[in-house]
Amino acid sequence: MDAKLFRGWLHQLGELSDRQRDQLKHRLLGGEASDDARDWINRRAQESLACPHCQAAHVQRWGRESEIQRYRCCDCHRTFNALTGSPLAGLKCREV
Repeated sequence: MDAKLFRGWLHQLGELSDRQRDQLKHRLLGGEASDDARDWINRRAQESLACPHCQAAHVQRWGRESEIQRYRCCDCHRTFNALTGSPLAGLKCREV
């Protein structure tokens, strides 16, 4: 970002209402980030609910891990979640 443009943006922060400042502070501190990330992950699972190991469509819910829904394939009996097979699968701090 251009330095002049950034300074202009910072100057506009002074024009925010108290409510808007509280919302901005909450967002910057990450108060909703983890909930947003979990919601996105769970929505992704619902969009394409098939086993990533054998591509079978017959799966069942199999508990939760870190607020993320797990599934079990009825064909190969392996468990997975929406992140299995994705670059985010091995992350410990997914909300970050």
